Amino acid sequence: MRYAIATVALGENHQSAYASIFRPSVERYVARHGYDLVVLQESLRGLDEQPVIPFEPLRVPFHERFRDYDRVMVLDVDVLISAGAPPFHTLDLGERIGVVDEWCQPTREQRREFQRINGLPLTASDYHAKAGFALDSESVINVGMFICSPRLHGEFFREVVLRYAEMQRGHPWGAQFEQAMLSFEFQTRGLAQFLPTAWNCLWPQHRRTMTWGGPAPNTSARERLAELQRFRAVLDANFLVHLTGGLDHDLAFVSRNR
Repeated sequence: MRYAIATVALGENHQSAYASIFRPSVERYVARHGYDLVVLQESLRGLDEQPVIPFEPLRVPFHERFRDYDRVMVLDVDVLISAGAPPFHTLDLGERIGVVDEWCQPTREQRREFQRINGLPLTASDYHAKAGFALDSESVINVGMFICSPRLHGEFFREVVLRYAEMQRGHPWGAQFEQAMLSFEFQTRGLAQFLPTAWNCLWPQHRRTMTWGGPAPNTSARERLAELQRFRAVLDANFLVHLTGGLDHDLAFVSRNR
């Protein structure tokens, strides 16, 4: 049986941040459990075609490089893996795809308040509708981590890429379109096997402030230390911590060998 973590890192900025901040924790994890780590630094679409960047990770499950793997975790470039993370290949997924709901983090009530404060869609249904998808659900799947079987799910991913990738180009909601689309497809097709949030803990929902964005210019050293202590507590309590939106990479850097 063969297992791998696959990460698509396109562009110098992503490659540099991944190499210096996030990759060391992933390398330790794959070494502990005997997995392969495959970091893709070129488009899977081909050198002669302009890639649709948000859709590049969705090409992993049907790419020939992964054909012989029994299970693959597809991971964003901005994820730290904690020292206590258990193996993913033993998870009971049946024939489904392992995913995490981001709309319940840290609780559904707190997530709704986060959305309100930042002027974002208040419900999961509103979120999907903004991308053009009608779904009566309380959940939004964060697609920065999913665990799939190329043999079982490769054709599904090929289909959604063919159907939706060109719609992504110039879409007014940017990369959120891809997430809303895949969340919709996973849920309506009955493919989602929801995992505990420890498998994709979204750091922005656990910060000391609910306001989106980096620290204010007048943030004191004492306040930043408190945020670091909070970050490390969240990292220790979870398996994977996802720093979406490029937030707080300094905290991840000083915690990368924890």
